[in-house]
Amino acid sequence: ELVRRATPGDRAPVEMQDKPGPELLVEGETVLVKNSYDVKDQLRSIGFRFATESRAWTASVQHCLTLCPDFNAPEDINLQALLALDPTQVEVPQAEQVKPAPSIRIDNGEVLVLNSYPVKDSIRALGFRWDQERVCWKKSTEEVLEQVGVGDEGELTIEALLDVGRSLEASGVPAGGEAREAVVKTVDGEVRVFNSYAEKETLRGLGFRWNQEGAYWGKLLDELRSMPGAEALEEVGEDGEGLSMEGLRLLPP
Repeated sequence: ELVRRATPGDRAPVEMQDKPGPELLVEGETVLVKNSYDVKDQLRSIGFRFATESRAWTASVQHCLTLCPDFNAPEDINLQALLALDPTQVEVPQAEQVKPAPSIRIDNGEVLVLNSYPVKDSIRALGFRWDQERVCWKKSTEEVLEQVGVGDEGELTIEALLDVGRSLEASGVPAGGEAREAVVKTVDGEVRVFNSYAEKETLRGLGFRWNQEGAYWGKLLDELRSMPGAEALEEVGEDGEGLSMEGLRLLPP
């Protein structure tokens, strides 16, 4: 019986190909373990946390030095000793228990939401899609700006994004639902317009200013009343009751 021997050009089945093993690195004040899927549970149990941007499990050097009596300096920290630790004997400081907060990054025309597990339902309600390779949720920047109602990338914050997402989630709007209509409110004598991306040119022409912290366009009601053509606001109450985006459109720029 002839037996065919493997040649250098033969490739092993995918499941038999060698995967890169875990690798420990010390970068500044941080210890990183990459290629760590097979040991992630052990790392988690001794205080490591997954960092999306570096795609590695991380812990502070200071924390790692407390884990093993043989670690006297950063260069002593090694993966073999870490994995040999008994998790039940490890006390994880509160600082190491805190997970990184959700955040956003603009990358090549896309908004990326990182560390998003606690807010994934709100992000999904906005129509974001999961990017397995980058371990984050993504959506085109143009679509996100329109949904949130801001004019440019510099005005986009994770807080404003989640506010819209939670609203869509609570209202039962399907994932990827259309952006909400502009909402006009008067607070402490200031007219505030939210969800206003589609109306930003109108508002800018009327002298409204963007409030980044509150994610709205605002202008004092008294200033609006003193503008030419303000008779269009005659039916608006002294406290701004009855003012709408339709009424603002009637004012000449």
